[in-house]
Amino acid sequence: MLANVLPDQSRYIFDAVARGDLAAAQAMQKSLVDADWEILSRQAAGLKAALTLLGFEFIGPRAPQEPCNADEIGAIRQAVDANRWSAYDLTFPTTKR
Repeated sequence: MLANVLPDQSRYIFDAVARGDLAAAQAMQKSLVDADWEILSRQAAGLKAALTLLGFEFIGPRAPQEPCNADEIGAIRQAVDANRWSAYDLTFPTTKR
């Protein structure tokens, strides 16, 4: 589900493994652990909150799950912002794509 929020980073992992660069794939995976936890620990509500922060419009999760509160949204925002970059204009960590 994290690939819905951070697709370039998820693709980077796939590409790194495909070319045999396991160190790069592991470094990227390690950098995404906090974002993964902040989003997915809140299940559908976390995913919808993260996608809303990226500009998509969603209604809240289906009952009985409650939408994320302001503190949870703040934690998700911080984790996503810490990992947001585009494969088209940045590289991670120093490997040229």
